[in-house]
Amino acid sequence: GTEIEGFYLNKIKRLIKELNLSPLGYIECYEAVALYLAEKEKMPITAILIELDTNQLSIFIYKGGKLSHRKILTRSENLINDLTVGFSELKGKFLLPARIILYNSKDLDDVSEKILTHRWSQEHFIQLPKVEILREEEVIEGLAKVFQEQEIILNQSPSTKKEEKQKIAGFVVGGEVTDLPSLSSW
Repeated sequence: GTEIEGFYLNKIKRLIKELNLSPLGYIECYEAVALYLAEKEKMPITAILIELDTNQLSIFIYKGGKLSHRKILTRSENLINDLTVGFSELKGKFLLPARIILYNSKDLDDVSEKILTHRWSQEHFIQLPKVEILREEEVIEGLAKVFQEQEIILNQSPSTKKEEKQKIAGFVVGGEVTDLPSLSSW
């Protein structure tokens, strides 16, 4: 998966240690996005999810609800070149879904316009792709649903101890947080 940049990773590790949290797992953002879209549209997703971070571009290709390809690249100044590189190893293997969903970044209208106006090779797309932008709130809603489902599964498991049931995704449920570290030292 995508690596968390060093600065933020160190802050997260420090916060986890100071709050004495024990993570129960994690969810990749693209999985939450795919689940959110499948539930919203009431059908398995067939699309290219493009996750745009500051330094990375991640491509996740779903067909019939199944992840069929993933590629993570270092992002350059030229998004179209980056996407072309990301798609290049698929040439001749299968045609790409004609639906692209962008998320995880600001000012995606400009990115969307670049993808829509580029003349893509017919080796990649049989028809011009449609581009959609997933708002930050929708991504957050998808993540929240996944964690909610994990909580339900955890609470239904008879073998789970009471103490473990109270800790959901690193948070204590129904308990009180004491001895918070000073966030100003971040």
